[in-house]
Amino acid sequence: MLFLLYISLVLQWVFWLYFFRPLAKLRIVEGGESGSFPSLSIVLCARNEAENLKHNLPVLLAQRYPGACEVLVVDDCSTDETLEVCRELASRQEGLALRVLSLAGPKPEGSGKKQALAEGISAACYEYVLLTDADCRPASPFWARQMAGPFLRGCDLVLGYSPFARRPGLLNAFQRFEGLWTAIQYLSFAFRQMPYMGVGRNLAYAKSLYRSVGGFEAHADLPYGDDDLFVQDVSGKAVFEVCLDPQSFVWTEALPHWRAYWRQKRRHIGAASRYKLRDKILLGLLSFSLVFHLGLGCLLLPFYFWQAGLALLLRYVLVWPIAFRLSKKLGQEDLGRYWPFFEILLVLYLLVMAPVVFPGKNKGPVVWRSQLF
Repeated sequence: MLFLLYISLVLQWVFWLYFFRPLAKLRIVEGGESGSFPSLSIVLCARNEAENLKHNLPVLLAQRYPGACEVLVVDDCSTDETLEVCRELASRQEGLALRVLSLAGPKPEGSGKKQALAEGISAACYEYVLLTDADCRPASPFWARQMAGPFLRGCDLVLGYSPFARRPGLLNAFQRFEGLWTAIQYLSFAFRQMPYMGVGRNLAYAKSLYRSVGGFEAHADLPYGDDDLFVQDVSGKAVFEVCLDPQSFVWTEALPHWRAYWRQKRRHIGAASRYKLRDKILLGLLSFSLVFHLGLGCLLLPFYFWQAGLALLLRYVLVWPIAFRLSKKLGQEDLGRYWPFFEILLVLYLLVMAPVVFPGKNKGPVVWRSQLF
C-alpha cells in the first residue's frame, strides 16, 4: 500500500511540474496590444435575465475597444422584461452599438442556450466573436481589447478566465475553489498546447473557425457543450492563446444553493464524457492520483505514520507554493492560503460526483441558470 501511495505521489509531481508550474511561472505583461484591431461582435444569450442585464449590460457597452465593435444580445424567448431592458439601453445610444436578436417562442423544455448562441453567431456583424453571459461582469473596460489582442498575432481562438466573486459562506468558497481548480487545469493544459475546454463566459474565436467544424453540429444532440465541446472540436485546427491579463477577467456570481450547484455539475460532467480519449485519460489520472494519494495517505497515517506522513508532506512541499502562486495570478489569493483544506473538500466532492459519470446516472433536464433557483 505504501508503494501505491508513493506511485500516486510521483503522478502528482509529474502533473504539477509539467503542466501547472509553467503557467505559475508565466509573467503577465499588463498593457494593451498595438495595431489595427479586428472588428468584434460581443455576443451574449439571455433568457429571463432582465435584472442581470440592468447591471451588467452597461459595463459591456462601456468597453473601450480600438476598432469597430458591437454588442449583440440574443433574447432567447424570455418571458420577463429582458427585451424591454435591452431596447431601453439601446435607445440611449451610449458606448458601443447594441443590437437585439429576439427569438420567437415557445422555448423547448431542456433545450439550453446552444441554439440561441448559434443564431447569435450567425447574426453577428463581424468575423470575430467574443462570448459572455448576462450574469457576468468584465473586470475592466479593456476586457474586449485584451481578449481580442491575440487575433493580431494570427490566433483564431482565445481562452479566457471567468472567476466567481467572493461572497460569505462555505458553498461560495468551495465553488470558487472548484472553479479555480478547473481553470488551472484547462489553462495549464492549453499553455502546454493541449487545449481541451474553455468557458462560454469568456471565450473568443473567429467565425471561420466555427464554420470549419460545422458549428455545434458534432454535439447537436446535447443542449450543452457550446464551450468545452466546441474547444474539443477545434483543438487540432485552432491557433490559440490563453489570456490571463487581470483586465481580461470576467467575474460572475456563484450559485446560491447546493441543489442548483449539483445540477450544474451534472451537466458539466455530461459534456466531459464526450472529450477525446487523451483528455479523459489525463484528467482521469490527475483526479484519481489526487483522490488516491490524499485518501490512502490519511488512511495509512495511523499505521505508518512516518512513511505516510512523509509522502503527504513531500507532495505539499511541491504543490502548495505552485498552487498559491496560481491562485494569486488568477485573483483568488485567499483560496491559495488554505489550499490543503479545500483539496480535502475537493476529494470528497470527486468521490460524491464519481457515480454521476457512469451511464444512466446523468439524467434530468438542462435549464437556464436563472431557472435553477
